[in-house]
Amino acid sequence: MFVSSDGWTFLAADFSQVELRILAHLSSDPELLKLFQDPETSDVFSILACQWKGVRVDQVKNADREQTKRIVYAVVYGAGKGRLSEWLGIPANQASQFSENFLQKYKGLRTFTQKTIQQCQMQGYVVSIMGRKRPLPHINSQDCSLRAQAERQAVNFVVQGSAADLCKMAMIKVFTCITSSSSLTAR
Repeated sequence: MFVSSDGWTFLAADFSQVELRILAHLSSDPELLKLFQDPETSDVFSILACQWKGVRVDQVKNADREQTKRIVYAVVYGAGKGRLSEWLGIPANQASQFSENFLQKYKGLRTFTQKTIQQCQMQGYVVSIMGRKRPLPHINSQDCSLRAQAERQAVNFVVQGSAADLCKMAMIKVFTCITSSSSLTAR
């Protein structure tokens, strides 16, 4: 347990579904964007879980939501049907079908991942939303396992690296606001 010194307070903050929001933005997927733009939607992963499980939102259990979250990122970041089947405890053909159904509903995600990989193949690197570059020397490798790993890393970096960029920008902004305040101090 962390305890702050006398006179000090810890500040904790969290972006709500930041990677999925960035994915929606970068992919411009209309269905995914619609979920975030709907004022009635407070938790996109619960909505996705209810669509997947075929139940009402109020019937979605926390375990369903967490499983859906892992599955969504697994599909987007290129986990194979074997790994997905392992996580879900279902046969590989069912896992493959789930993945395909998800990518059919949110077509922009497949387009985004394909474009990201193609761009990386041409340039040899990918770029985060704030311009940070990550070179991926194996993106055009003849070794298919090295190439597949680089392809997953390309998509992963663009989304997760962009999320990290936004979090760092927010921390700097909060720190600047606190240090410029006459009643607050930060260290």
